[in-house]
Amino acid sequence: DGSKGVMVSSVEQESPAYKAQIKTGDYIMKIDSREIRDILDFEKYILKKNAGDKLSIIVNRSGKEFKIDVTIEKAPLQSVEKLALEKLGLYVQDLTPQLAKQLNLWWVKGGVLISGIQKNSPAAEVGIKEGHVLVYVGQYRINDIEELAALLKIMQKGDVWEMGIVWSDKFGEHQGYARIKIR
Repeated sequence: DGSKGVMVSSVEQESPAYKAQIKTGDYIMKIDSREIRDILDFEKYILKKNAGDKLSIIVNRSGKEFKIDVTIEKAPLQSVEKLALEKLGLYVQDLTPQLAKQLNLWWVKGGVLISGIQKNSPAAEVGIKEGHVLVYVGQYRINDIEELAALLKIMQKGDVWEMGIVWSDKFGEHQGYARIKIR
């Protein structure tokens, strides 16, 4: 069928892929019998999964196909925060119901709170501010920091991504969009 799958360019030590013996140079052909055509296919599928979910992955290694079972783990928060800072210039955290209430964002269900902005960063340049909440990245609804992590991983330097943000201030509730160039 001509599907090449997604080539594994590196495997982090102690990651679920490492533990399942997926190797650099393998091609991920299918996940749970769903064909994987490109990296976005892969990340979108993984985005819908939760920590503890088991995936059945078909890998092509040197022309031979293997079935490998992998268990999803929670993304280490430190790496998510590091990526958000590196690529966007944002300090981020989950928007908990308590924080939402505190920040007069009672109307927002889920999202990633922007807890700080790096000066002269891509986010600062487009007017994103501390206290704004990221609810969309591209066409994807972002409910928490883990969902943001999956998208941060596929963002490349120079890409432009549209971010949907919401916030409250003395004038009321607001929503807007910003187009951010990834650094």
